Amino acid sequence: MSWVLDGTEREFRFEYGFLPEAYLRGNTNGAAFVVELSDQGQTRQVYRRELDPLHVDKDRAHQFSRVVLPPFQPGAKLVLRLDPGARGDTSWDWLYTCNIGFHRSSHFLSRQFPSFSRVPDAADTDLAYLYQRNGEPEFLQLNAPGALTFRLRGGERNLAFTYGFLPGAYREGHTDGAGFSVELIPSSEPGRRLFGRLLQPLTKATDRGPQRVTLTLPPVRTGDRLVIRLDAGPTGNNSWDWTYVDHLSLD
Repeated sequence: MSWVLDGTEREFRFEYGFLPEAYLRGNTNGAAFVVELSDQGQTRQVYRRELDPLHVDKDRAHQFSRVVLPPFQPGAKLVLRLDPGARGDTSWDWLYTCNIGFHRSSHFLSRQFPSFSRVPDAADTDLAYLYQRNGEPEFLQLNAPGALTFRLRGGERNLAFTYGFLPGAYREGHTDGAGFSVELIPSSEPGRRLFGRLLQPLTKATDRGPQRVTLTLPPVRTGDRLVIRLDAGPTGNNSWDWTYVDHLSLD
């Protein structure tokens, strides 16, 4: 099953499981329920749950999952797929799903940006991925190019965040680097760059691992915008640009 998204979907919720006869009378070897998000020509798996009711008692119960979605562009497609499992055997895979729906909001949820003290008002990214632990979002990967925009309330004085590359970008891949910058855009004046740095972890050891920036903001007014940008570097090549922004505070 698939849905074309309008950009306001924040969570995907569904119930699912095996019909009892599949393991009481039959001998199913299990199956998986998979949720995928296709955006800007790329597909990533955002949820997978393997069920083996013949051997695992808790897998016989009626299941419920809510999948927190990473930021995506309007027009992206969400797919719920039923997979026959590692062996590819569909015998007795008597599966069902029901009560499928979305939680929609004009604003992001805090769970979409774990470790952020404040969620952005807009997120422009070709590819984002939420790593989860025990079913809860833990870390947001935000691939370059991308931007996070915060509409300021007028009293903000400080911005701090961690940024960098996932190790696979330079240990397994061949990223040529990416740029990180912060821009303040007043409501009635030209924008002002507050921070900028190019990371090239493939060739510079000091650019590997988490980086941290702490900024004292100039006076701001209600309606000003603060934009954190991730760009694909001087050549515009975003291959292996496995970048992230984490542990952000804006106060």
